[in-house]
Amino acid sequence: MAKSSGPKKTTEVDQAYLVELLKKLDVKLQAKALNGGFDSLVEKINSIDESLRDPDVGVFSRIKNNDNKIENVVSSIKESEDKIVEINAWKKELYAKDGFFENNKLDHEFVKKLRAVVDKLMWAILLGLAGLIVQFAKSIYDAYVTGKISH
Repeated sequence: MAKSSGPKKTTEVDQAYLVELLKKLDVKLQAKALNGGFDSLVEKINSIDESLRDPDVGVFSRIKNNDNKIENVVSSIKESEDKIVEINAWKKELYAKDGFFENNKLDHEFVKKLRAVVDKLMWAILLGLAGLIVQFAKSIYDAYVTGKISH
């Protein structure tokens, strides 16, 4: 009987062990992670993935859109830099020794000198006219006083 009691003990231990394992497995199967938890986790991951990859409002599309905007800004900055170089060259050309402003400066100086001469000439003409008017008035007065003019 010793032989028969040995396997029974092993079987009883194995059964008790298996019962304990089944209880633990049942507890784990009842847990939220295995009881629909992974499904909701997968759904959440899928929604995150969709929000990342959505072509209209997803993060990747926003990044791509911002990259396009940055490229546009960079190209407009390069165009502005080219225009600034052109404007600086034009400015140097205007201020050169034979440039527009230098020629106008010389023209301005000539006009100032001409204006001074014209002013002096005008004063001379006005003074001459004033002298003639005074002379005419004097001759009329002299003629009236001396009586050469009839009353």
